Amino acid sequence: MSYEVILSRNALKFLKKLPPADRSRIKDALLKLGQNPWFTQYKKLRGYPFYRIRVGDYRVIYSVDENSKTVYVVRIGKRDEVYRNIG
Repeated sequence: MSYEVILSRNALKFLKKLPPADRSRIKDALLKLGQNPWFTQYKKLRGYPFYRIRVGDYRVIYSVDENSKTVYVVRIGKRDEVYRNIG
């Protein structure tokens, strides 16, 4: 069972600015999300309909639509910035 992974404009823009090594690690994590968004590293964000995974110093914030089997990546960023204005 695989999911389609869709990145927001902000997430894609941030991903393009990253150094190649970090970009590669995040792309690998996104591929894992596409295979199974409920793998052991995910955490539910309190007060929001989002989940997060940690990839090194970065966080990937996403939501899952089980009906359409889609993972929406809302934001990618460093911990000190990524949680601002996500609601």
